[in-house]
Amino acid sequence: MTLFTDLQATLALTQQERYKAALKSARAGMRRHKKHPDFPNFAAVALCSLGKKREAIPLYQKALALDPQFHKARRNLGMALVDIDQDEKAIKVLTKAVKNDPKDERSWMHLALAKRNLGDFEGAMEAVAKVLAISPQKEDALMLNADILDKADHISAALDAGRKALKIVPSNMVLLKLTAKLLSAQGMTDEALSLRHQAVALNPQRTDTLKALATQLLNLGRQEECRQVSLNVLKLDPTSFGSMEQLSLFQTKEQNAELRETLLSALAATKPQGPGRTSILFALAHIDRRAGETSSADGYYAQANRETALLTPYDGDQQALLTNNIISRYPGPMISESQTFPDPRPIYVVGLPRSGTTLTEVTLGAHPDVTPLGERKISKALATAFLNDLPLGPNELKELVDRQQENLPPLPADTRAYVDKMPENYRYIGVLKSAFGNARFINLRRDPRDVALSQWHGHFEKGAITYSYDLKAMAHQFNLYAEIMAHWHKVMPGEILDLSYEDLVSDIETSTKNIAEHCGLDWTPSMAQPHKHAGQVRTMSLHQVRQPVHSRSVRKWVKYEEMLAPFVAELDPNLWPEIR
Repeated sequence: MTLFTDLQATLALTQQERYKAALKSARAGMRRHKKHPDFPNFAAVALCSLGKKREAIPLYQKALALDPQFHKARRNLGMALVDIDQDEKAIKVLTKAVKNDPKDERSWMHLALAKRNLGDFEGAMEAVAKVLAISPQKEDALMLNADILDKADHISAALDAGRKALKIVPSNMVLLKLTAKLLSAQGMTDEALSLRHQAVALNPQRTDTLKALATQLLNLGRQEECRQVSLNVLKLDPTSFGSMEQLSLFQTKEQNAELRETLLSALAATKPQGPGRTSILFALAHIDRRAGETSSADGYYAQANRETALLTPYDGDQQALLTNNIISRYPGPMISESQTFPDPRPIYVVGLPRSGTTLTEVTLGAHPDVTPLGERKISKALATAFLNDLPLGPNELKELVDRQQENLPPLPADTRAYVDKMPENYRYIGVLKSAFGNARFINLRRDPRDVALSQWHGHFEKGAITYSYDLKAMAHQFNLYAEIMAHWHKVMPGEILDLSYEDLVSDIETSTKNIAEHCGLDWTPSMAQPHKHAGQVRTMSLHQVRQPVHSRSVRKWVKYEEMLAPFVAELDPNLWPEIR
């Protein structure tokens, strides 16, 4: 056979997607035409299509060795390297590819992917912009653009990109999900809900879109609608244990009794650390606790926490390092006389998770001049800066302010303040005060034993609060919290309002008057009726804050004193004098 016929035969098999035959033909061509680069390239393409991308890499390299100007082989090599997570090597290959052919959108696309994967978001945005300049309506590039902006924490820009892309490709499920998520994060719940319904209408059999819709409905307090959607999920996927766990928290006793039998059967069929097992255990614990079966519930909670702790171990050394670095590097706020601060001012509500931060945010949000914004995303970047000893001076603080302002959703014209209730911001009070000199800080103080119990009964988003599943780890983190709060009070006297959760729920009017005064607001009676003003709530408190304020959770720990003993024993009495 001639070179031409061998090439034609291999190409035809590749185009027909007969990849095993194409691989065999390409290898035969490599033996007959040892110096022709097309055959190792064809063989590599076939291997990639057969899922053997690592085996393809040497063949692409062979093709390039035979012809260093072989652009397709170079692009294909870069794409394969991205697919097997060798992003640094891919960037070197693809950078050369786009230099040789600046109009090759596939090379630009994979260069953007590689840079995104390595956290070079600016570089990734530049690369995907090249793709869109070549093909403005390219669906994959539109998705990737919004995704990169989201990962780079350009929330408003990502949302704008998602909305614009949906005008071009309105049926793209990835864009619908991402844009709905961003809308929800920005408090634009009506539009988010509309997109979630649109996604479900496009494909009613997709359980991921149904789950997202159910969660949105639950966050908005629409429990019965959430239940109906969740039941639909379970018809499509009887092993959706996360949906069962969600239902267990608000269904009636009778509805939960039926669900309990399903969960018991599922538990018997799963192995420790198996998929969904922790959701099964937490769901059983929730059902039994709400039914008054305390002993059974306690057993399930203990087992659920034990197994979750194995899956998401707590890194106490890293947490201690982070705390020590912050205290040593940040003796107090750094504010120059020339600094100006943007309005409206932020109010940061901080504290340990489950200490009353959501309730406090809702009381503030009931004020006509205050907009509650939930948990804003700033702490991750700050943690990275402190753990890696990155600069955090005037330029970085300005960037922090600019990013925060950029990501604010549209606020009502009369807004005087907005609330960020990310509990973990307690670590960064000094940084935030330096960046936003007009900010106000409210720190929730609650009996640590009640906080620990509430966390023990909770199943947080995967990886979010890893210490909550181990009593000694919990005490370790609580001590770090108390230590850094003592530091802030020492170097920033009078800047932080310590708000007692127990006082808040026993005398809501007096407590909210103190909150208003600290935040420079005129108190309004609406602040004392937070349950009438709860909008979207995206935390575990979504059920509680829609009830009138009560003190039923105060001193709940007393019934669990024996169980909590390992936690109490590890608390530092100098930091927690109330446990003495």
